[in-house]
Amino acid sequence: MKKMYLLLSLTFLFLAVNLHADYSVLPASGGVIDLTGIDDTDAVIPLKGEWGFFWKQLTAEDEQPDAFIKVPGNWAEGSRYSPGGYATYYLELRGLSRGELYKLYIPESVSAYELYLRGDMIASNGTVGTGRKTSRPVFLPKTVLFKAQESSETLYLQVSNFHYRKSGIWRDLYIAPPNVLSSYYQRKILLDSFLLGLLAFVAVYHLSLYMFRKEERSALYFGLICLILFFRQMTTGEQLLTYIFPAFPWEIARRLEFLPFSAAAAFSVWYFNSLYPFEYSKRFLKVYTVIAALMGCIFILLPVRISNHFIMTGEMIIFAGLLYSLFVVVMAFTHKRNGAALILMSIGVLLVTVVNDILYSNQIVMSIYLVPYGFIFFIFTQSLMLSRRFAYSFRTIEDLTINLKDFNKSLSRFVPFQFLEYLNKNSILEVELGDQTLKNMTILFADIRSFTTLSEVMTPEENFKFLNSFLSQVVPVIREGGGFVDKFIGDGIMALFPQSTDEGLNTAVSLQRAVHKYNEARARAGYIDICLGIGLHTGGLMLGTIGESDRMETTVISDTVNIASRMEQLTKQFGASIIISDELYQSLEHPEDFETRKLGSTIVKGKRHPIIVIEILDSLSEREKELKMKTRETFEQGIACYETFRIKEAIAKFHEVLNVNPSDSAASLFISKCLEAECIEPEDPS
Repeated sequence: MKKMYLLLSLTFLFLAVNLHADYSVLPASGGVIDLTGIDDTDAVIPLKGEWGFFWKQLTAEDEQPDAFIKVPGNWAEGSRYSPGGYATYYLELRGLSRGELYKLYIPESVSAYELYLRGDMIASNGTVGTGRKTSRPVFLPKTVLFKAQESSETLYLQVSNFHYRKSGIWRDLYIAPPNVLSSYYQRKILLDSFLLGLLAFVAVYHLSLYMFRKEERSALYFGLICLILFFRQMTTGEQLLTYIFPAFPWEIARRLEFLPFSAAAAFSVWYFNSLYPFEYSKRFLKVYTVIAALMGCIFILLPVRISNHFIMTGEMIIFAGLLYSLFVVVMAFTHKRNGAALILMSIGVLLVTVVNDILYSNQIVMSIYLVPYGFIFFIFTQSLMLSRRFAYSFRTIEDLTINLKDFNKSLSRFVPFQFLEYLNKNSILEVELGDQTLKNMTILFADIRSFTTLSEVMTPEENFKFLNSFLSQVVPVIREGGGFVDKFIGDGIMALFPQSTDEGLNTAVSLQRAVHKYNEARARAGYIDICLGIGLHTGGLMLGTIGESDRMETTVISDTVNIASRMEQLTKQFGASIIISDELYQSLEHPEDFETRKLGSTIVKGKRHPIIVIEILDSLSEREKELKMKTRETFEQGIACYETFRIKEAIAKFHEVLNVNPSDSAASLFISKCLEAECIEPEDPS
């Protein structure tokens, strides 16, 4: 805040330094001004006061003037002369140094002029004529250099006006030594350029802000106001538009000058309405916009010689809009709206400068145009307010971002982000009912054996603690293996592996090893071991959302899921830790990395054709794995006999397996199946 106020102070100090400081010279009287001492000062001297005036004459040497008229001023003031006409001004400059160079600053004269010294034209603007058809208006300040041949020189300024409501010399002419006046003129050009650059930058910035964020209507209106004032500044003051483009049409330049009386007025009330919509009257807004639009049509469609008579009306419209906006901001301030104090101060300053410009343009007061400076103050205070609003918004966004991250982190505990990726969604907010996609994946089902028996001896709280403790050990293993958990099904897990089949099977082996370590910790605490059965299958599946508009969830639908679930259920029958389908085995990139044992073909629930199932031995204890590897060939021979209905041979093979490995549940299961197939009583293998 302090830095912004310091910047404001330095800016207005810069503007103040660039305003001229008049040298103490008495104003002209009777067409004569005494410039004695001009060579000893570093100030520019205004040639203000009473100039000789010849009405409807374009030559005036050695004649008595019709009157002495105040300069700067309007010759039609007091209705003595009509605004439309032509005349010659003269002023005698006394106190000059012979042989010295002097420089004149000549503002635009309404609406064309020719300046003569000793009978020679030394400066001109437009074409001076005796009628509208013979004259051509041009507004362009300039400087001219001359040498004083005598201590007294007389300037003759011929002016004609048939295109504007007011006429004459509106602004001071200045005289000074060349270096002094050149410096003064350069400062004026620099100041106008600074104002133009500031207005252009602010306009582009706010309009760009609106382009990227359409909700910022205040930025749109403020940018348009700055853009309109940019064009007005180009066509007033030092007339930089005509300075850069001398052939630029005078009529169009004046229309650009009149833009604020309609367009800027309308955008101003819309701007304040966008800031404080609850305080602003919608009826006033509509009526004011219509009036401003009508004024715009007048200034655009009618010739300048007609439309410029409505300038006072346009000024009153601007004043009324600012006055009402001031009332609105006061109301907003009493309601403690954000930034109202700053805007109240800035609009108050702007209102004062507008009043000054209205009075100055109508030559009621002799000052300078102050609206650009008032608007600079308004721009800085507005920027300060926007900075505070953006800082507040930024802090709010930061807080929301942190909350959103926490929310997304929490959400990922319920809906895997991988689901969003496969559905081509960037956010859960984009997910709709019925979204789906087809993918090839490996499905893993895992289930705790005899969980019902375990849970019966535990309280509900202990059950949840046990499950969460167990899952905290195994779920990270799935994540590290490149998969993600799709569902927790009571004491079971359904996980998906989108990358490769090998990853899914390696993770299954790692899961069993993690359970072994978990059991070691349970044993130290005096708890019984738990067993995990895992089944895997691979194939195409459909990921999507099901439910209804107010309650939906992600799910996986596929025969692949059903088969993987059946593989897990078969681990109970065969007493195996991991069972996979032959289809999954065939899809492995490195099947040699795994020790396997075929369990034959089986018809799983929901399938007509048998599926070859395979047991994975890698996760077993070294002793158990060694025994199964030792009897693998005999076991698989028994499977072949069983499937070719050589029941007795099959029974013999499975007994051989049991003789070596009595705990082989799969061999015992197949003996039972063989006996059921032959419908014979079991025999003593000895």
